[in-house]
Amino acid sequence: PTPAVSNRKAASFRSRYAVPLAWSNKKASDDVLIRRALVKPGFQLLLDAAIEFGVDRLSTTWQHLKTDAADEVVQAAPVTERILQHIEDGYRQASR
Repeated sequence: PTPAVSNRKAASFRSRYAVPLAWSNKKASDDVLIRRALVKPGFQLLLDAAIEFGVDRLSTTWQHLKTDAADEVVQAAPVTERILQHIEDGYRQASR
């Protein structure tokens, strides 16, 4: 399991990404920000989320989102899954 970083770091993710991910609700929960990041995938965005919240949390949230099969999830799936796989591979290599 990959540990999440402290809440101080989560505030950093929030300050950096809350507006682009949840512009209409600047007080959106971390879960909302993670879900939005997963359906608007970008490598740096998901890497920052993985560093701040842990790869396991991102992967678990992604698995839950995929069961919904909303259009935005289906459209994001190829990119999100590829990025998450690269991040997971990187974590595995770094932990050897």
